[in-house]
Amino acid sequence: MNRFAVAFLLIITGCSTSEPKQTPNPQAATSVKIDPLGFRVTGEVRHGQDFEWKFGDGLLFLLAAEKDPVTPGWTIAILTADRNPENELSEVVTIPLRGFNPKYLSLSYGNTAADVVAFKERGFVFLKNPADIPHEAALRKTLMWPPSQEEYQKALASIGRSPQCKGTLRILDYRLTTPPGETREIIDWLKFEVELCG
Repeated sequence: MNRFAVAFLLIITGCSTSEPKQTPNPQAATSVKIDPLGFRVTGEVRHGQDFEWKFGDGLLFLLAAEKDPVTPGWTIAILTADRNPENELSEVVTIPLRGFNPKYLSLSYGNTAADVVAFKERGFVFLKNPADIPHEAALRKTLMWPPSQEEYQKALASIGRSPQCKGTLRILDYRLTTPPGETREIIDWLKFEVELCG
């Protein structure tokens, strides 16, 4: 085959896009590739592992493995450098505030492993300034447990006004397995891409 035909095949292969697929035997447990042009990372994680990545001005993207064996999987979190769970910047502003939201990649709220990986692109938001957490957390609390209709309406009009950033997690590849003695599948391995604004 001549050089031009080889080059053409490489270009066509590189331009094709595909849906997330299931890889039977992934090799790497965790790997990171950082795009120097922005806050973008590609990573891999196995069941039970956390994935973390420092970005921006002292922030940390965390894909935290669920500790409860009933709901295996991960939860997206944006933390400050001190890793204090009270300073989680996405929990207070990503909607919906109650129930399932895009931050959950776990077998919670009746989702199966197949359901989780089918939701291939997830958008979430997080506060730019950790100092805004107490204000937004108070508004969130009022919306979830309103003391009155008037307080609820005030909180509804005010929540989310603090400066925010957007994040997107895309599932690129995965492997599902059924552990010995279990009847349901879990996500044994996940490859993903995360984009975060600064």
